[in-house]
Amino acid sequence: MTDFFEMPERWVLPDFIWKQSLEDMALDGAKGCEGVALWLGRHHEGAAVISACVLLRGPGVVKRPNHLSISAGLMNQVTMAALELDLILIGQVHSHSPLASTDLSYPDRYLGITERGYLSLVAPDFAQNPATRLAHCGVHVHEGAAGWRRMAAAEISSRFELPDLTPHAPLVIGGPA
Repeated sequence: MTDFFEMPERWVLPDFIWKQSLEDMALDGAKGCEGVALWLGRHHEGAAVISACVLLRGPGVVKRPNHLSISAGLMNQVTMAALELDLILIGQVHSHSPLASTDLSYPDRYLGITERGYLSLVAPDFAQNPATRLAHCGVHVHEGAAGWRRMAAAEISSRFELPDLTPHAPLVIGGPA
């Protein structure tokens, strides 16, 4: 296992990116399917600063009630967009059904990105509640050889900042918005 990703001391997630992520996942959730948003940014002075929300479209992303998958080709498109913007993949948020927990499922734990410092959030109830806050979600960080660890509410509140910044449009990759 490599240490390509840094282990941030904290994460900066602009409130508008959190809202963009929830709004997009809610569209899939209204159809009874899981949704996903990827987050790009940079590491700066011990923080992972998220600056772009990536929304996935087209045949390279499969969204079903209890399943979500992203093709290698679509991830290549995300990588190219990140390189053009001089950003890296910081993490992602995806939604689970109202019948599922906000813990990571087996595929979430073992079949996705498993690099030290990578962030994986799970929003409840197919992201249907626009008032969902981080504390309502499963917030997980990958710790290298130790694997995924879910953060407790106190840790989330001390390690995450959600500044109110001027919003910009999300990146839409893989097809029309």
